[in-house]
Amino acid sequence: MKNRWFIFLFATMAFSLNIYATDSEPKPAQIEWFTNYDEALEYSKVTNKPLILLFTGSDWCSWCQKLDREVLQQSEFAEMCADKFVFVMVDFPHSHDLPPAQEHQNLGLKNMYGVRGFPKMVIVDEKQQKVVYINYRRGGPKKHAERLLNALNDK
Repeated sequence: MKNRWFIFLFATMAFSLNIYATDSEPKPAQIEWFTNYDEALEYSKVTNKPLILLFTGSDWCSWCQKLDREVLQQSEFAEMCADKFVFVMVDFPHSHDLPPAQEHQNLGLKNMYGVRGFPKMVIVDEKQQKVVYINYRRGGPKKHAERLLNALNDK
């Protein structure tokens, strides 16, 4: 009986230490994507960060999927850009419907910024003025992040 109690106590302590060790490890940078433009704009004003609007066809556009896979999902990109911008996903999917309000919003943003092809990133300041358009180019997450940061610095 004593052995069972000791094993239970030991297992409980080991589990507790594992949880503590896991929580104390730094978490990798991640990009938080907004889909509501008004909320993102408000957050942009509060944090004094420009917006990046990503116009994409996430489920049908092969270049959009390539950008997502090779750049946006990479930790190196997030580490360089996550704290510099407010990110907004402006999606035009084919395989599912968006809520009507979001579909209307996305179409309005597409027209407002004159976007004709995907993928397209638009850096927008807090006054909703376009700073620059960025297209996908090969080179990986670091190169893409540097292009965004340079465009911001050149503003």
